[in-house]
Amino acid sequence: MLKIHQWTVWIAVTLVFASTINPARAQLTRGFISGTVSDASQAVVPGVSVSIMNKLTGISRETVSTDAGFYRFVAVEPGTYSVEFKLAGFETRRIDTVTVSTPRKLR
Repeated sequence: MLKIHQWTVWIAVTLVFASTINPARAQLTRGFISGTVSDASQAVVPGVSVSIMNKLTGISRETVSTDAGFYRFVAVEPGTYSVEFKLAGFETRRIDTVTVSTPRKLR
């Protein structure tokens, strides 16, 4: 069974610094979803098909975990998402409620 280490980050720190330098570009409206996939023995699992679906719009995107088991979706619109993990020989796993919020400027 896949064990999913998943988290949501609202904004990248580099975007925060860019927004303080140029106020015209300070309107950050997207975030990202990233994490690491590992199995029950804590070994990372490469090649996992990871998909996200916006629960309001039904729009979905897909990526594959790297050799280090890492996955990342950038420029994710705020909303509630389901995240699904698939790999042949493993049980499909789904996280039904991952929330991406509107980014906030750090002070």
